[in-house]
Amino acid sequence: MLRKEKERIDAVGEVGLPYYRADAVKELEGHCELLGQFAVIAVELALPLVLHAVHDKAQIALDILLKRNVCKAHFHWLKAPDDVVGKIVHHGYYVSVTPEVCYRERDRHLARRIPLSQLLLETDGPWPHNGPFAGRMTTPVFLHESVTAVAALHGVSVEAAAAASVKAARSLYGCK
Repeated sequence: MLRKEKERIDAVGEVGLPYYRADAVKELEGHCELLGQFAVIAVELALPLVLHAVHDKAQIALDILLKRNVCKAHFHWLKAPDDVVGKIVHHGYYVSVTPEVCYRERDRHLARRIPLSQLLLETDGPWPHNGPFAGRMTTPVFLHESVTAVAALHGVSVEAAAAASVKAARSLYGCK
């Protein structure tokens, strides 16, 4: 189906490795094989791969991408050890942060580690966020607060951070 619809899609994903399911460990090999198949298709179609691979699964996913020669990938909602984050950045892959960057130190630390040229912003709606977003329906409006937080973390203006995020998204997804 992906091959047939190539002209109508901008990425392969969201795909990845389960982390929060109780049976994820016993099914990991099968999930890795499936992720490898998606990686092959992404390379074949010259499309970015959008990933959900958190914590200890991020390194496994990265290894699969490198083995399959994936050039463009987006680690969505990444939670990973610093050394793995460094490898992801080193290989030129992109990472997105959610509105949690406004109030959660783990996400603020991650955002500081990602160059603006590889940092994307997302809401991950309808995920229920905490902090200043508690009790509010997730909307793209949250991006204003996220970009404000990212600007402060990188020591740049809000306009510069927003422009960098747009440029990164266009670079990854091929938008004009």
